[in-house]
Amino acid sequence: MTKIAIASCCKIEGKYHVKNQTAWREIEDETPDILLLLGDNVYMKQSRPRWNFPHLEEQYKKQFKEPHFYSLINKVPFMATWDDHDFGPNNSRGATSDGIKGGRRDKSRKLFHKYMKDSINDNRPEVYCTHIINNIKIIMLDVRYYRNAAGRRNSTILGDNQEKWLKKELDHKHKFTIVCSGVGFGEKNRGNRDDWSAYEYASKRLEAELNKIPKLFFVAGDIHSNKFKKHGKFYEVHSSGVGRKHRGDRKPLNNYGIIDYGSNSVKISLKGRNKINKEIRISDWKLI
Repeated sequence: MTKIAIASCCKIEGKYHVKNQTAWREIEDETPDILLLLGDNVYMKQSRPRWNFPHLEEQYKKQFKEPHFYSLINKVPFMATWDDHDFGPNNSRGATSDGIKGGRRDKSRKLFHKYMKDSINDNRPEVYCTHIINNIKIIMLDVRYYRNAAGRRNSTILGDNQEKWLKKELDHKHKFTIVCSGVGFGEKNRGNRDDWSAYEYASKRLEAELNKIPKLFFVAGDIHSNKFKKHGKFYEVHSSGVGRKHRGDRKPLNNYGIIDYGSNSVKISLKGRNKINKEIRISDWKLI
């Protein structure tokens, strides 16, 4: 029996923020064995200068002082990756001139390692990493540092080295696999795309690799909602909005997910509110 909590998108101040983040207490009450943080764990201020590192560090400090979050991470081991808002400005890409100029992506990664250093992968050089808990292999991806512009055949989200690393890490003997990404596969023909669907060739390569692996979950954040979808042989699970509000809504979303591995089944529970006043959605994945 192994219980894994997933969460993403948390604002401690600013527009749509949640100061009293009670969802972390709800997660703690679930008594998970591990917490997976899927990005936008804090939000860099959207202002001039665009890459506002003093503000980003201030957000980290405030988030780690939030009592419910502080209590949870001091009781439950966690792993984390990032997305655009805790990497840089909205929809930011590390492998373009904007990210490379002045070592911006390196400054951002240094802050991430300073505050999001988990108890499992201490002193890891990259944001991407792996961990094995019982018979489950967890793979954290970095979808920001190596990302370049979309729309070309050679457009990439992971970069060549990380793609090779992922292919190698997927070749394992454990029963279950969880692949964590700041963004999901998304929907084609959607405006202002920043997800995998904007990177056609990279997305197809990733889906092909994931479909080779039995009993795999691809988990992501970003969308300020909960989502459960099947892609061929694997399942995409989103839980986003653990500590923020949605536009036009006064209540916190309080979205998080629980993946509960039992002796002969796996249960997915996506809890909280899908945007405005839609309460709880629960999905079950029954293993053969």
